[in-house]
Amino acid sequence: FKEKTKTHLMKIQFPDDVYKIRGFTKEVRKELESALQKLKLEYDIRLNSIFVEKTDEYDIFVTGYHDGVVDMIINQNADFNEIIRRIPQYYAIGKFAGKSLEDYMAHEMAHVMLYQDCKSDNEYRAKYQQIENLYDIMAGISGYADKLQSGNEALAEAFVRVRNNESISPIVKVLVESYFGGLKK
Repeated sequence: FKEKTKTHLMKIQFPDDVYKIRGFTKEVRKELESALQKLKLEYDIRLNSIFVEKTDEYDIFVTGYHDGVVDMIINQNADFNEIIRRIPQYYAIGKFAGKSLEDYMAHEMAHVMLYQDCKSDNEYRAKYQQIENLYDIMAGISGYADKLQSGNEALAEAFVRVRNNESISPIVKVLVESYFGGLKK
């Protein structure tokens, strides 16, 4: 318990191998680290570690629960030049709720917050399925969540929209408050 608490209190940093990623500059790292620290000032976020690994072609970040902790992977195959160029375009057409790198980080930290209190794989799987089953209520929050028909992605996208004071349905706003409100500092 003491080790987990100590890890939770440590400042999570992006590893130096982020520079292996195309377009991941010192400025991008600074922007993402600043976004992460801002989010951690607003919410209780217990991200265990950040790694750089190759993932699916279209992933930018992958957040996952394992062994009682939540880690984040940054896709070594990503192209941050292209990601940054497309953020405004994807926001404008409703593909993503995020309109900045900070919003993309908020989306990933929403995934962290959803599962950071899970104490077992069974608890994680049950909560994951519970949230997946919310998709029908949240359909239309973004093209990304709709394409995947994922309650988990829709809830993370709704979290971003609420942080940006965007108009969403009252029931989705209640869901965001119920899952994340107790984590506000």
